[in-house]
Amino acid sequence: MATQTAKPIIQASLLTRLNKRYGTLPYYVIILIYALIAAVPILWMFLTSIRPQEDVYSIPLQYVPSQFLGLEQYFRVFEDRPYFLYTWNSLIISGITTILCLILGTPAGYGLARGGFRAANYVLIGMLGFRLFPPIALLPSFYLVFYKLGLLDQLTALIIANTYFNLPIAIFLLRGFFRDIPVDLEEAARVDGCTRMGAFYRVILKLAAPGIAAASIMIFLFTWNEFVFAITLAGSSPESTVLAVGITHFIGDTLIAWPFISAAGVVTGIPALIFVLFFQKYIISGLVAGSVKE
Repeated sequence: MATQTAKPIIQASLLTRLNKRYGTLPYYVIILIYALIAAVPILWMFLTSIRPQEDVYSIPLQYVPSQFLGLEQYFRVFEDRPYFLYTWNSLIISGITTILCLILGTPAGYGLARGGFRAANYVLIGMLGFRLFPPIALLPSFYLVFYKLGLLDQLTALIIANTYFNLPIAIFLLRGFFRDIPVDLEEAARVDGCTRMGAFYRVILKLAAPGIAAASIMIFLFTWNEFVFAITLAGSSPESTVLAVGITHFIGDTLIAWPFISAAGVVTGIPALIFVLFFQKYIISGLVAGSVKE
């Protein structure tokens, strides 16, 4: 028994000595190693996008392109396919879906966090249960419904489908953030004369800014990268095709144009990266603004 209790003490003292000697250097080294490993596929995709088609199938594998083509294949991507239209469609679907999920999920998450009724957890589990179904299992039902409504090959169909699958995630995330906000702050605002809705808009929403930003990033990325619904419900018309589906147009019967697919992949990742970097500022500012001084 004494040996078992001594092990955690020895480990804790060892970590303490390492922390005093090296500070936070080991943590930065681990993060750097992870960042380098995560950057390898992105770097390889970029190198593939600027190399000739012959280099992709060369044996042995050529890590350095035999010829750097620059942005030639990027221009070809936009010349051969209406990628500006695909990008616009993806932005419209992802943006509207994110806004709808936040508009519907914010009051729902607040109600489940502050409602005080016993069935709140069961309601949340029920909503998440629908999200646990794989999208392809519900695809026939969505297809038949949208066919009857005349919404196939329209952006509206993808907005409805993505909102259906992402709304439970938004409610779950926002409920957790609302529960972490002290009730005393809301009660203090009501004592000062605010109504419940006034306290919600003036106090709770400001403190929940990090949660709203995090939820918006997740919803946007899930919608931006969604493929199954995009190719089935709206993939046969250029007016409703999104970037994730447009990449598959470079897959032929006898040849896969990997350099063009890689170039399209780089182009597809840029708007999502900009969105994440833009909202990252709001996450940090929301954490600072929502802090409570003791």
